[in-house]
Amino acid sequence: MGPWTGEREAAARADARRAAARGATTAAVDGEAHAAPASTTRPPLETYVMYVPSESEGESSRDVRSTFERLSSVGAGGYIDAYDSDEDLSDDSNSEDRRALDRALEDLDFAQSSDNKCCCVVHETSSSSSAETVRFGILRGSSATYRDDVTEYEDGVLDAVAIELFNAKLNAVVGAREEGEDGERLRGFARLVRLADKLSDGRGVVEQRDAVTRALLSIIPAPVRWAFKRLIEPATWVDEMNAKVTREAFAWLVGPCEIVPRESDGAMASVKLKKCRYLEQCGCTASCTNFCKIPTQRFFKEAFGVDARLDPNHEDGSCMMTFGVKPDVVDAAFAAPCYATCAKSCGTSDEPCHRLGKQPEF
Repeated sequence: MGPWTGEREAAARADARRAAARGATTAAVDGEAHAAPASTTRPPLETYVMYVPSESEGESSRDVRSTFERLSSVGAGGYIDAYDSDEDLSDDSNSEDRRALDRALEDLDFAQSSDNKCCCVVHETSSSSSAETVRFGILRGSSATYRDDVTEYEDGVLDAVAIELFNAKLNAVVGAREEGEDGERLRGFARLVRLADKLSDGRGVVEQRDAVTRALLSIIPAPVRWAFKRLIEPATWVDEMNAKVTREAFAWLVGPCEIVPRESDGAMASVKLKKCRYLEQCGCTASCTNFCKIPTQRFFKEAFGVDARLDPNHEDGSCMMTFGVKPDVVDAAFAAPCYATCAKSCGTSDEPCHRLGKQPEF
């Protein structure tokens, strides 16, 4: 489960891309071409250019493939798209193609002499070219950059303060001694994940869930919680307000998210987490459920009197949070198996994770 996270899964995907890349290779020297099937889908590209000697077709083909293999061995894969040139590009200094080739060649140490007439373009998948950066969090002060195998976060000042506040609440439960020296050296979200992991040591799932729920509730002053539940009746507009509060004030815990229509009636009372920050970094089915899902559902019910249901997707790391909807009587989250890369995994069985515990009643 969870092929989107973990070094083993990342390595497997890289191998698959390299294999697909070799299958998508085309090579042409002095007019002879061997093309890949038309159905091949090409990824976002960063272009590398090299000249291939036109004197010897055999040597040229080997040069192209050798270069491709070298690029693939240090990158995420790629493919060759080679073509034959009828003119000597080096003689046309004003050519846009010539300038493009020169720019590409500046960064390469394997370029051949400029008097070659056959030009081959080597394309390689670039993590930077395919990366997507999203602003999120309190006042949009944080950013998340989604790359192929990992998400890079840069916390804004306000989100960093929120993380440290939550860490302090967790540490009050875990205790500095129990956290240990390694945890003390960590800062920010890495420390949060460390504390969450320590929280599960020597504690049953019920105690874990209760501790995290108390930590979340302590962020909202008790008088505010009391007044909200006494003065505001459950309604669609309340569900929509909680969706907005989640997106604006709690994204530091789960990463970028957006408000989407609630499936039952179309009200804007659901929040779609693009790729849960906590789940990606903890890589643990049980921690997702016992540290995040159950405590969060309880938090909104106890703090604001609002029903909430979290539905994590362990295939892609996303999650749907729906307000105004009770958790399922039979929750699919409690049937999820371990991640193969989890340090506490019991194996790759399809059986539910051994650390999930029983589903609570709401």
